[in-house]
Amino acid sequence: MALAQHTVSWQGSPALPITLCMIQAGAQPMTSVQYLLELQRDWAHGETCNQTVATAVAHGGGYGLGLIHAKTMFNASEGHGLPAEQA
Repeated sequence: MALAQHTVSWQGSPALPITLCMIQAGAQPMTSVQYLLELQRDWAHGETCNQTVATAVAHGGGYGLGLIHAKTMFNASEGHGLPAEQA
């Protein structure tokens, strides 16, 4: 899988031809949030879950906002919820 920045305009970028060649060869582009969640995989691992949530809240755009919303509206607590400074 190829990691693609979802917030960067690729028009005129020198990386565009390389990315297109990778896609033609079978690579599937993914966003940085998808990559982060692939690294986490198992939300039962508490030692990495809180850091993953904190990273998603800080840098995950709409996904991070969704985590904050779930925590505040529904008191979601997968992996012990948001870090104390975000709650």
